[in-house]
Amino acid sequence: WGTWKSLAGAVSSNPSCTSDGKGNVFCAATATNGNLQVAIYNGTTWGAPAKVKAALYSAPSCAEYSSGQVLCVARNASGSLAWSLYNGTAWSAFANLSTTAVSAPSCTTDINGGVICAIFTTGYATLVNRFASGAWEGFLNIGGIAGGEPDCTFFKATGEVLCFAEAYNSG
Repeated sequence: WGTWKSLAGAVSSNPSCTSDGKGNVFCAATATNGNLQVAIYNGTTWGAPAKVKAALYSAPSCAEYSSGQVLCVARNASGSLAWSLYNGTAWSAFANLSTTAVSAPSCTTDINGGVICAIFTTGYATLVNRFASGAWEGFLNIGGIAGGEPDCTFFKATGEVLCFAEAYNSG
């Protein structure tokens, strides 16, 4: 392990870090003004943090979309999701994805051309959605009795993803 580095900029959330699949690590957090703040590590040095205009209400969750591309998603104040895609050179303007999120999202690559994000919605249910071919496929309610924030991770190269969460009854 190396020594801890302090990066410039004030943030109000925990970071989310991911590889871009091309040897870079992207670490993003919600800035104190609600923008997305992203620093990129190229294996040797950290770049100056970039700010992407947004109105984020939760910590972001970022994942590799395809080689060199990173998708970051966060909850906004209305309970919808706000998302931006880094295409290898620039971040897209944040767009809204309507839903009723009561948690921050957890997103992960599926290593099969997409990113899968999970959130908790009203009634303790879990919603998942997949971003692929430049668009969201639609929310799927997979039920459950969620109480904490989800945590999803890539599992198999066949597109499988695992998501875990604390249940509302601490299970």
